Formats: sequence, C-alpha cells, structure tokens
Amino acid sequence: CIHLASCILHKEHTVLIMPTFGTAYFGTPIEKRVFALLANLTTHKPFFDVVITGHAFGAAMATIAGMRYASSNSQMRVSCHVFGSPRIGGEEWRQMVHSVPNLRVYRVENGSDPYVSLPSSNNWVHCGHAIQINGDGTSVEFEARRFDRRPTAAFNNKKMLGFAKTGKGKVDHQIQSYDKKLTRSGDKWFADFREVKGNGIQANNERRTLA
Repeated sequence: CIHLASCILHKEHTVLIMPTFGTAYFGTPIEKRVFALLANLTTHKPFFDVVITGHAFGAAMATIAGMRYASSNSQMRVSCHVFGSPRIGGEEWRQMVHSVPNLRVYRVENGSDPYVSLPSSNNWVHCGHAIQINGDGTSVEFEARRFDRRPTAAFNNKKMLGFAKTGKGKVDHQIQSYDKKLTRSGDKWFADFREVKGNGIQANNERRTLA
C-alpha cells in the first residue's frame, strides 16, 4: 500500500488507514515480538492491565497495536495513552476501535500542537477520547472530550507542517512540552467530559466521575 492514498489495515481488519502507518507498523516484526512477550507474561502473572503509549508517529503505532492486541485478547483490559497523535484512519477505522469492548483510547493534545490535525482531510478522523491541555505551563487546565471528532482545521497539510516547524506549533508538539505541563499541573485534573448532558451514571447514590 506504499503508493496508495489509503490502504487496508490487515486481512483480519479490513478498514482503511493511512498507508504510511500501515507500512511502518507491519514493516517490522515488532508486533510479533511484543505480543509474544505479553503472552509469556500472562502465563506467569495473569492479573494485569496493558497500557500502550507513544508520541506523534509513535502514537499512531501504539493505537494500532492496542486495537490489534485488545481484539485478539478479549480477557485483557487494554488502554492506549497517546500524545500528539495524528489521525490514523477513516470512519470505519474509528468505529472498529470503538467497538472493541476491552479497549480504551485516550489522546492527549497539547495547546496548539498542529500534528493532531493531520492529515488535513475529511477522509480521516480521530478515535477515542481527547484530553486537551490548555495553558502556558504555569497555569494549566484540562478539557476532556468523549469520542472526540472535531472538524479538521482549515489548513492543508503543507501549511500545517510549516506551522509545525516554527513558533508555538513546534514547541507544543515536543514531548518535553507535554511533560512540563503535566508535571506542573499538580493535582489539577478533570472530573467529567465536556458537554456531557444528564446526570451521568448513578451507583448507590454515588456519581461516577472520570479518573
């Protein structure tokens, strides 16, 4: 799928993703090695959750890996905590990720990080929940959006990449900026998704909040 505008993820998952991500992910034996290590670990210590993380291009790799591992290991609880993730696939990819019951995807987005708006086309959408970091590093606020799918920013890929290489876009994309803001936020966090209507889930008169 190197020369196509999109490609099928895998014969087991026939949804369209960006060919760059598909080629990179399946071009190495990393999945086989990591999944084998996890399988060996579960035989010795079966009670644990799997958390997969990555930044930027690595965030896309982590999300694909999380979806594929969760799909083939329904007994495991899997979370993807990714930072500055680009859009990976189309609507069918998004729906497939959301249909895996033992998988949660949390995308952390820092300020004006432009990479989260790439690729800049209506053919590509995000999956999972978005956690936005707002502030300058000294005063940090968080905003959570459930199954976020905000529209694409009004830039083409070339202009967006130009912005990413200079000024605030370049700074906000750096993993050091993510780390700095998260570290300096102290006890600040969010208790619920933005724009959630209703009273949420009630259990024994106790309202459950997002942790």
